[in-house]
Amino acid sequence: MAMQAIGYKEFFFFFFSEIQLDEAVRILKRDTRHFAKRQLTWFRRDTRIRLYKPGDVQTIVEALAP
Repeated sequence: MAMQAIGYKEFFFFFFSEIQLDEAVRILKRDTRHFAKRQLTWFRRDTRIRLYKPGDVQTIVEALAP
């Protein structure tokens, strides 16, 4: 299970000299972007979840009002 955590396997390969640090960081950044994209896709499909933009304070306040 731990090897599925973001960043773990990249740095595992780095620590055992299978890849360079810059390559591990590049792969980690790529995999993080892919994970975030999958999360957003999942959230958008769930009709119970509403996404708000951080600057849209008024809409957020209205949504939280009783």
